[in-house]
Order: sequence, then structure tokens, then C-alpha cells
Amino acid sequence: MALPSLMPVYVLTHTAPRQSIPMEGGTTFHFLSTAIEDVLAEAAEAAGDLDVRVGGGYGTARDFLRAGLVDDLRSQWPRSSSDGATGCGMTCAPSS
Repeated sequence: MALPSLMPVYVLTHTAPRQSIPMEGGTTFHFLSTAIEDVLAEAAEAAGDLDVRVGGGYGTARDFLRAGLVDDLRSQWPRSSSDGATGCGMTCAPSS
């Protein structure tokens, strides 16, 4: 089980709006269905001077890269996956 991030987590989903879920340990999950620039702006405001990290599959990575919102890209590819799933992590800059 992953440790709590102690920061808000913003989840892009097609099933939003959904009620936010506060977790024990300080993490709150917020579910949004809006433009990536808007989600990033909200996350950047919540993060203050800290980095905003984005996780997701290739579609999420492609959207943030094409929008010019990625400062640093670190990818993690599984050695094998029964469903072909892949993911990556990105550090993003708020839109200016």
C-alpha cells in the first residue's frame, strides 16, 4: 500500500463531478473533468512553491506534453503487463 502523499490529489476523470474524498493522514482526492490547464492551475495553487506531479498513462502524458506543461519527464514501463498498461510521471509547470 502506498503511503499518503499528505497533499491534495487531483484526479482527471470522465465521471466527474464527484465528491472529494478526504483520507486519513491528510490526503484528499479531488475528482475533476475539465481542461488539463485548469486542473494544473488548481493543483499549482494548492502546491504553493512545491512541484506538481502528474501520473497517468500515455494519453495523459501526450496531452500535457503537447500543451507544453511538462518541465521534467520520468517514465516507468512495466517489464510485463497482462493488459498492456503503461504509465509515466511528470513534473509540470503552471500555465502562464
